[in-house]
Amino acid sequence: MLQNNRVALVTGSSRGIGEEIIRKLSESDMDVVITYHSNKQQATHLLDTIKKNNRNGLLVRLDLRDESSILRAFEEIEKYYGKLDILVNNAGIGVPQPIEQLTLEEWNHTLTINLTGAFLCTQYAIPLLKKSEEGRIINISSVAALTGGSFGPHYGASKAGLIGLTKSSARELAKYNISVNVIAPGPIASEMTDSLNDAVMEGIIGNTPLGRLGKKSEVAELVLQLANPQIGYLTGQTIVMDGGRYMQ
Repeated sequence: MLQNNRVALVTGSSRGIGEEIIRKLSESDMDVVITYHSNKQQATHLLDTIKKNNRNGLLVRLDLRDESSILRAFEEIEKYYGKLDILVNNAGIGVPQPIEQLTLEEWNHTLTINLTGAFLCTQYAIPLLKKSEEGRIINISSVAALTGGSFGPHYGASKAGLIGLTKSSARELAKYNISVNVIAPGPIASEMTDSLNDAVMEGIIGNTPLGRLGKKSEVAELVLQLANPQIGYLTGQTIVMDGGRYMQ
């Protein structure tokens, strides 16, 4: 059982934004838990890279549609590390679909992974986070939670739900010195934005004051800052990182 360094779990961390977050946290001398659903090869490659850099990591399969899979994952973390300091609920899907064509199956599938999965991970993480002096939960939502967006109502609703989950969790978990915050990125250059056609992408960039997509590294850096033990007074907040698309 390893307990020296701070331990961070990032869901959906075998690729995309999650992979970038794992690399950033690992480079900051945290022990990490890499999770994957189906692409074990890519997740294993990431773990090997981390270990070559003399950092410690654990590889865990996680199916956010299956509560028993989530339970097993946290049992593995407890057995290996004995605690958890940081939970990053990053995993999510976004398949564009307009409301008139959206099926109930597509709606339920998106909410199960993007919202229910984050809720269950939060719930199962609490006993381990209580063992940390500075527990952190960082949820990855989307500016679509505030504005709607190109991916449709199922995506926007699931990401808006993450903001509500964040605020409720922050109130309840403050007594354990666990802070909970949520990042709402705008369009980030990733596999998800690659699925959008050229006309949609031109519209997105044209409506972004900074005139570009965000970078995965920028989201990862913000996660690292929210994980900092020195800013524990920040909780229940939605931090929008979208190049100026949404301004209150």
